[in-house]
Amino acid sequence: FRQQRVVPCTAMCWHPGGSLVLVAGWADGMVTFMGPGSNSQREDKEVHREAEILCVAFNPEGTRCVTTDFNGVVGVWKTDHKGMLTQMCHYRKNGAHDQVVFRTMTPSGEPNFENPPFFFGGEQGIIYLADDFGLCSERNKIASPL
Repeated sequence: FRQQRVVPCTAMCWHPGGSLVLVAGWADGMVTFMGPGSNSQREDKEVHREAEILCVAFNPEGTRCVTTDFNGVVGVWKTDHKGMLTQMCHYRKNGAHDQVVFRTMTPSGEPNFENPPFFFGGEQGIIYLADDFGLCSERNKIASPL
């Protein structure tokens, strides 16, 4: 599989399930979902518009993918049974967000790998907790970028 674009690739992540799905983010806001084994791909530029993609991350089960950009947009994607992704929701927050980590343990200490909520943040020093149902809240603020 070969992908050629005139702008640089700024973030990428392989699907953790070994399904050979690669998600690439580009400097112009394009997100490309590729299946190298099948030569299939899908591109989306609606979520991030013209903003540079800063981070791409899958949850441990590979059922969700989060993309972030320089203008503060965070996209949440669902992986289908073929490994391709469709948008679930997105959030708009101030500042560039380049850090994403999934919360794989519930507050009671039980594991939650399939659809865990996630933390994100970046240059503003604000840590948000979000999920794929459109719920997002500020959880902590520090005096420096993350």
